[in-house]
Amino acid sequence: TRPWKLGVINLETSEINKKVELVKLNEDSTRQLEKNAISKMKGVKDEGELKRQASEFHEDIVSRGLENMQTIPLLLMYITCLWCNKIPIGNSKLEVYINIIEYLLSRTVKKHPDVHPSSETSQSDIPEFFKKSTCKERKCVRPNCEKHKHKYCQMFYSLLTLLSKLAYRTLYNESRENTLVFDQWVADEYLEADDMTLSLLSGILTGSTTRTLMEESSKVSFSHKTVQEFFAALFI
Repeated sequence: TRPWKLGVINLETSEINKKVELVKLNEDSTRQLEKNAISKMKGVKDEGELKRQASEFHEDIVSRGLENMQTIPLLLMYITCLWCNKIPIGNSKLEVYINIIEYLLSRTVKKHPDVHPSSETSQSDIPEFFKKSTCKERKCVRPNCEKHKHKYCQMFYSLLTLLSKLAYRTLYNESRENTLVFDQWVADEYLEADDMTLSLLSGILTGSTTRTLMEESSKVSFSHKTVQEFFAALFI
């Protein structure tokens, strides 16, 4: 589903056509994935109820004009997580990505309360769109919701700023090499150890290590190219 991931499996060009087939999600497989995810996340076992909820979710996506995001499995799972947790999805790509980042950061803080970014955030530096609440778009289950306007995006905005610089510098690398999967040392130029840990724990970044008889190398990438593009746009 992600052509750029071919670089990770390290196959010879002559082997790719024999061993790998890249396909997109079609309408049937998308709907099935939605059902599987909702069943797992919400523990729905009854087939009738599962079909009802899956249909409600699909209609919610269509009503927002976000159907094109359904064809990307990871984004579809992020959006499903928002919906299943009664978190606003958003009515634009900007809102969707901000809500996804907010969800990832909030989940990470709950699991790893001892992890903090390397620097404090100045409120004056935070763009206005991070301060807007989108909770009014559907029934909100959180009291005093105005106090929860992307709380974690604001709290960790210094980290988001560093990630945006990393995303821009790698995506628009002058050599056009290693723009999506890059060496660990490239990320280390922008992120302190605590920032890297938080980014990896949240899933915003992913890391992998390859070993040979002579050396060991670590690679880093954003969870998806579109997430990298969002951060690059934030930098711009």
